[in-house]
Amino acid sequence: MPAEGMLGGYKISGDRVGTDEHPLVRKHLPIDATVVTTVLEPGVLLKEVEVKGTGDQSAVVIEHAYVPWTETDVVPPCAVVDDRFDPAADTGATCIVHGCVRTRLLKVGATGTTAPSVLAITKLMHNGIFAA
Repeated sequence: MPAEGMLGGYKISGDRVGTDEHPLVRKHLPIDATVVTTVLEPGVLLKEVEVKGTGDQSAVVIEHAYVPWTETDVVPPCAVVDDRFDPAADTGATCIVHGCVRTRLLKVGATGTTAPSVLAITKLMHNGIFAA
């Protein structure tokens, strides 16, 4: 007979980016500190970038990191910052990588003041993040 139950849980209060319409998948993603030098607020769209080594390793990808996505990027957005990220205090941000997010809270760019276009929201949807 299989055991059923819940191992744990948490309650988040306040106006969050994620919604209850579809279960969220959150991950702590590494942020490229050479690009991100200011605080990222919840709702900022992120893209994945390759970080290459230095010297003899300059042509080798040594890790993947995340930076704010802009409307001119060819690479689609693949994550949404879920909790305020301060590069002075941490090297990674808690992000939503799958699930439903509130459209009105989404932001484009590091300063996060511009709302994403319909095309941006469609690109986000193709990566499993659904704006509601």
